[in-house]
Amino acid sequence: MEDLVELRKRVMFKGKEKVADAIRIFADNWNIPLDQVTVGGGAALVLRGIREETHDLNLWVDSPHFEKLCEEMKTINHPMTDTVIMMPNVFTYVRQRNRYFEHDVIAGIQVFNVLALIVQKRGGYAEHARPVAKRKQDRMDLRILAEIHAQRNKVA
Repeated sequence: MEDLVELRKRVMFKGKEKVADAIRIFADNWNIPLDQVTVGGGAALVLRGIREETHDLNLWVDSPHFEKLCEEMKTINHPMTDTVIMMPNVFTYVRQRNRYFEHDVIAGIQVFNVLALIVQKRGGYAEHARPVAKRKQDRMDLRILAEIHAQRNKVA
């Protein structure tokens, strides 16, 4: 069996088109309307033109589609925890969508807005169990996102 670290080095979504295609394929394969899926993490940064590539997809899916995924993937959806489904053979993490993160629509796909990405990335950066390399990437992403947010909200 191939080492997970080596597989992660090879599996990558490069460019906006590849990321958008992968999200559309996910939605099509699971019969989830695209407007019921929101993208966060590195994939959102790629779709926004902030990064060139990402190793995984972080998707938030609305009910009842998320519950259907839990059932199909034999995952317990506990109401008091953040249930994350890791899809087999691809690095796609799916969570139940909440409506307090705002989004923009890019290439027909709902993508976390800059402030929502800052909140998400801060959570990842603060997670002590997260690998050091991922936390370093989160820190770099946070610096860029904070700069974009500051520019957009600059008071003259």
